[in-house]
Amino acid sequence: MDSWYSGESSLNTEKETIIRDMVHEFSADDEQEEYIPEEQTFPTSSNDNVQSFSRTTHNIHFDLSEGMSFNSKESTLNAIKQYHIHQGYNFMVVESKPNGYTAHCIHYNNDCQWRIRASFTKIRQQWEIKKIEAPHTCLNTSVSVDHKNLDSSQIASFVVNSVKANPSIPIKTIIAEIKNQLGYSVTYKKAWVAKQKAFVMEFGDWDESYNHLQRWLQVVQDSVPGTVVQYITRTYVVDGVQDESNYILERVFWSFKPCIEGFKYCKPIVQVDGTFLTGKYHSTLLTAISQDGNRNIFPLAFVIVEGETKEALI
Repeated sequence: MDSWYSGESSLNTEKETIIRDMVHEFSADDEQEEYIPEEQTFPTSSNDNVQSFSRTTHNIHFDLSEGMSFNSKESTLNAIKQYHIHQGYNFMVVESKPNGYTAHCIHYNNDCQWRIRASFTKIRQQWEIKKIEAPHTCLNTSVSVDHKNLDSSQIASFVVNSVKANPSIPIKTIIAEIKNQLGYSVTYKKAWVAKQKAFVMEFGDWDESYNHLQRWLQVVQDSVPGTVVQYITRTYVVDGVQDESNYILERVFWSFKPCIEGFKYCKPIVQVDGTFLTGKYHSTLLTAISQDGNRNIFPLAFVIVEGETKEALI
């Protein structure tokens, strides 16, 4: 059975981690969320209180009350955020701990005494809203501008179904949907970051997906004996020091056994066609094709390279 190659040496498929070093546009870490000092965890599409564009939110009533329970801290924060987004109020975090959460209105100690405290209950094994001190008495924020509590994670929870249905959904469409559904105008950058987070929620992390590539191809080899797989990597370098536990994937080639055998019955013609990969990491997918006796296109091999260069084709 064919093995994996890095240059001329065979690599251990159990220990290797493949990462990429070409990042497109800005990262999600560039966004600074106001009033949210904690590190948030992205909610999944199945969490409580998560709406999407496939469901109209105009007539949904969002409310908070003492005694409300949730499956997780993330679900609790989603409920608090969505209440304020739909009611037009703003809040800020006072304290956030693994088992407790406290927030109050941004006008607290002025003209509004709204304050909320939630915590994890060990007996019920769930999060509960323990105390809400006074209703909001401040004026609603104008809905013609962006909302401070409408961060990229919240937007991602709203658009995750739309991204699932159409991964190529334009950013301007997301902005328009947020405006139509919630009445707020979010920035292009926030909508872009939200789309990336929605991708992670639905399809997984980019680097994690690349790390699965090696195992996936190994399964293909095991399932279809005779399939040929080869790849080229280079050592990952951080501040001039080589990290032997990580490698940069540069090129990967594979050809399925049926494609190899089928070429015997094709015309002696080979053509290479390429298509650009326009995701987070930019590469080119090249496909070697031939033509069978019925003039049908017959795929022979596939390779992901840095581009349609002379070196890559050789």
